[in-house]
Amino acid sequence: MKKFLALILCVAIAQFSFAQGSNVGNTRFSFGLSMDAIDQFTPELDGFQSFKKPMDLGLRAYTWINVNSSLAVELGLGTAGIRTNEIEAPLNEKNLHFFNLDGGLVYKFNNGYILREDFPVAPFLFVKARGSFMELTRSITGGQAWGVGLPLGGGINWGVQEGIALQTSVAYTFGLTDNYDNNLIWSVGVLFDLGDTKKKEIIVEPEPEPVLDTDGDGIIDDNDECVDVPGLAKFNGCPDTDDDGIVDAEDDCPEVTGLARFNGCPDTDGDGIIDGEDDCPEVAGIPSLNGCPNPDADGDGVPDADDKCPKVPGIAALGGCPDADGDGVIDSEDRCPTEVGPASNKGCPEMEKEDVEKLEFAAKNIQFETGSAVIKTKSFSVLDEIIAILNKYDNYSVKIGGYTDNVGNDASNMALSEKRAQSAATYLLSKGIDESRVTSAGYGETQPIGDNATAAGRALNRRVVFELYIK
Repeated sequence: MKKFLALILCVAIAQFSFAQGSNVGNTRFSFGLSMDAIDQFTPELDGFQSFKKPMDLGLRAYTWINVNSSLAVELGLGTAGIRTNEIEAPLNEKNLHFFNLDGGLVYKFNNGYILREDFPVAPFLFVKARGSFMELTRSITGGQAWGVGLPLGGGINWGVQEGIALQTSVAYTFGLTDNYDNNLIWSVGVLFDLGDTKKKEIIVEPEPEPVLDTDGDGIIDDNDECVDVPGLAKFNGCPDTDDDGIVDAEDDCPEVTGLARFNGCPDTDGDGIIDGEDDCPEVAGIPSLNGCPNPDADGDGVPDADDKCPKVPGIAALGGCPDADGDGVIDSEDRCPTEVGPASNKGCPEMEKEDVEKLEFAAKNIQFETGSAVIKTKSFSVLDEIIAILNKYDNYSVKIGGYTDNVGNDASNMALSEKRAQSAATYLLSKGIDESRVTSAGYGETQPIGDNATAAGRALNRRVVFELYIK
């Protein structure tokens, strides 16, 4: 039976060996028959050693499942035999018979990227796993066993005609089990595509119909909304004479560049009145004066009717009033018109943190003789720092407040606090601070900040406070 199948395979190969055609692998499935010869298959079973003699040919049937033009999955089933080199063994007991089951991946080079798909000489590479069932026919050492190997190799499909190829391949098998030694497999066979092969569709382009462009603007009449007048592609062939982005058919002033909101007509002075209806087209005006401006005596751009300072040039955002230092406070309300300051401080700059801390220090460190309004000499340096602050902020005024602890009579304490505040004010005046900038008042024991039950608390309550402010 084996020789009969081998004969059929040889006849098929001979029939197509001189034909020309496309390679296989262009359908979903391909089917193949091959003859295999195994060199140095050494099962090392029952004492046998390496077999290097010529061996019987084996037959194998297999299929390719063509995943895509580059990759196929191969599944196969076959049989092969090998002769021993033991001279003393009888001739009819020298064969080992193998049944092989294998499967793996095939990479095809005729994938349209490396070689075209119908290239007649198409190389490929493969990796497979192979299981072999071995049956020893010798009566003494006979037995059965399974072995597993890993064949790696490549081959060539020689295209003989559409969907048929002569296939040759070689693989080196690495034994993965103890009873399966390394070997070399030579194969030759025929591979057939199953089903219709892929055909390249030939598209015959129809003869183009002649196109018409009546107005010669480069836009064919079928796409031209203004067939008889040359125009622009962005307007579907219609013209825009003044190039203002509005087609002539929709432009009330087609020969003068204008604005879309005025249907293509211009407004030179930008006052919202088109030039054709504007008595002062180059000067912004108002509709009630036919586009001419309101009177503006100070020329600041704010009409006198809306100007809060009509005789002094100012800023529109401030109702036409000036703001010399640009701090957002108009000069008439700015106590410091040449210095930047917040509106909350009447336009004057706020005191620096360091100066605020000096005032707070003075409230705790100006000392008086006991039960008296006489300032101790060592407190003069603190008062001099306050004078320096007043000279630095000449737009500020100072209010001096005197306080006492709760020791003694309430009325006496009130009078003492007033005298102490006045003593501090007198010192400031003696150093050149204008009288209009200095006021004083006494509050006695009415506003304590410390606990009068302790000496430290009472010391905090015997103080003079300096409060700077903008009038």
